[in-house]
Amino acid sequence: MKKDPRIKTFHKINEGLYSARNVGLDNAHGEFIFCIDSDDYMRLDTLKILYDLICEYDADIVQCNFQKVDEDGNLIFSNNDEFDENIIYVYTRDEAFKAVNKPHEITTISWGKLFKSNIFKNLRYPKCRIHEDEYLIHHVIGNANKVIVTGKKLYMYLQRNNSLMGNIKTKFYEWRYNDVFGAYLDRYEYFKQINNSEMTEDTRIFIYGFTLSMIGGGSYIKHKKFFDEKIKLTLELLKESQKFKSRLRPLKIYYCLLKNIVKHFLHRFPMDQD
Repeated sequence: MKKDPRIKTFHKINEGLYSARNVGLDNAHGEFIFCIDSDDYMRLDTLKILYDLICEYDADIVQCNFQKVDEDGNLIFSNNDEFDENIIYVYTRDEAFKAVNKPHEITTISWGKLFKSNIFKNLRYPKCRIHEDEYLIHHVIGNANKVIVTGKKLYMYLQRNNSLMGNIKTKFYEWRYNDVFGAYLDRYEYFKQINNSEMTEDTRIFIYGFTLSMIGGGSYIKHKKFFDEKIKLTLELLKESQKFKSRLRPLKIYYCLLKNIVKHFLHRFPMDQD
């Protein structure tokens, strides 16, 4: 077998995805960084397309579109079908910040993106997190001047039936949601630290929406202590807002809680139909 001197492999103890990526970053000497999960795959021309785009637009990050597939290659989910494959979407840093708080526009995941390596000069993935990408994305964009997105679906994300991210059993529920909630709080604190008042408010409302979606999931009674903690944090964030609408948002939280509790008891003690 012919060896390519440009390729280096590093063998280490399995300490999770964050550790493997950080080893790669610590030993990277090239101009670009690209992440791919071990069981995913992509079109053969993916890197060429992304490289050509990042050079043509003098961008710091370029993201391609993706599809989620099962172990037999069947399509589960196609991201951003409304994106035209023939159009390149260009974002300034501030526009990219806003896009991160919108579903699927600029994704928070690291795979499917080509980065200029200097973006990671003072950044590493946080230790022992499930959603390590969520914790890092705002910091990464903060080091970029321009982000571009192509609508071309170049990356295939494999969703295994027994994968950690795909497992929604009760024993993982609080662990996963606590981790992603922590990432959103980190994003909020980051915008406060850089004095970006617009994104601080935007992320405050984003966290509020996430809390509502958790309550709406119908598991409040089952995870009451966990929910109460997150609701308390969300209400504290809303109190910091100077906007009148944000002062009214707690009412919707209480309404959703009441609705969830009533739904739970009606399910447990159904009314006699006679």
